[in-house]
Amino acid sequence: MILSDEGNENNILNYPYKLVRLVEGERPYLVFYVWDESKEKLVRIRKEIPKNINQKKWITETTKSINECLIAGCRLKKETIINSQRSPKTYLITEAFEFIITIRTQELALNSVTRAKNYLISLKRFLEFAKLEKLTIQELHKKHIIAYLDYLKSERKVANITRNNHLSWLKAVLNNLQIREFITENPAKGIQNLKEEETKSTAFEKEHIKLLANALKEESTETYIFCMFVFYTFIRPIELRRLQVSQVNLTTNKIQIFGSQSKNKKTEFVMIPEPLKEILTEYKFLERSKDDFLFSDHKDLGYSKNKYSTLFAKISKKLQMPKAYTLYCWKHTGVVEYYLAGCGLKFIQMQCRHASLDETNKYLKSLGLFENEEILRNAPRI
Repeated sequence: MILSDEGNENNILNYPYKLVRLVEGERPYLVFYVWDESKEKLVRIRKEIPKNINQKKWITETTKSINECLIAGCRLKKETIINSQRSPKTYLITEAFEFIITIRTQELALNSVTRAKNYLISLKRFLEFAKLEKLTIQELHKKHIIAYLDYLKSERKVANITRNNHLSWLKAVLNNLQIREFITENPAKGIQNLKEEETKSTAFEKEHIKLLANALKEESTETYIFCMFVFYTFIRPIELRRLQVSQVNLTTNKIQIFGSQSKNKKTEFVMIPEPLKEILTEYKFLERSKDDFLFSDHKDLGYSKNKYSTLFAKISKKLQMPKAYTLYCWKHTGVVEYYLAGCGLKFIQMQCRHASLDETNKYLKSLGLFENEEILRNAPRI
């Protein structure tokens, strides 16, 4: 039996699961719960920790791998054996790409897996459009890659940054196929990116913050609390949906975000500011099982990834807010408000979980902050 998300990408079937936890003792082990397709129920899996290895590293890597797989929708499924006798030359382009995505599913974060599958759908549409469905991976050449990128610009009307992202994905997949000797060289090698326009992050206008918060509170308490988490902690919405109650500690005022849940794949902490702590206490939001997800249907541990963004968009439209306002803007707004309140650059860096102050500076610049303010305040007078 193996873990597979085939047919259940993004956990669209809402199968329950429980993330990996370490059971300490004389003989520590990892334990997690996963849906068993044959038994049609949640089953407990115990994974022994090997001896004579770097156990700390093994625990970290194994926990990350299994958790990403569970979040991606994996369940126990009978193993599908790839026909090793089949020549790579006979694989269609889509088959070869699907093969790479399948074997890399457990290595990648959930959003990376989802993005890869969406890119593959786009590639399939092009192959149908160009009547190249029967093209094998060995027959794929640079002219086909360029034709696909031109198709994205002309037919799909995508921005340069999206076109470049597709190109980067193609290069990575083809490189994996080259390593596995499906192809002798990468046909996407040497194709250049197009110049990208700088994007500006959007924060809410000062007078809109309370209007939106109050409207959310009246419409949906859970969505209101979700947005307050994003506003006060800078946790990205996609990361927030992956957190469990046990990761929020009101005693230490910290939230632990595991590498398997975060964008940068690092396990880190963020602070819980007093206003957010008051909200969580007032609504008794954490008074439930530690294994529950913070935001989900706690009966079956399922959720819709668009649930909160859809509701926010509805409220924003009702209040006739600017079209640029999205759920993610709560993070940008939180950063702006902290900065204007006098919070130090180091705090913003740590709360954003940026690798460097330079990254934080660039982010603040995208929000229209941290530009020549010292000059304006301290300009010398003659």
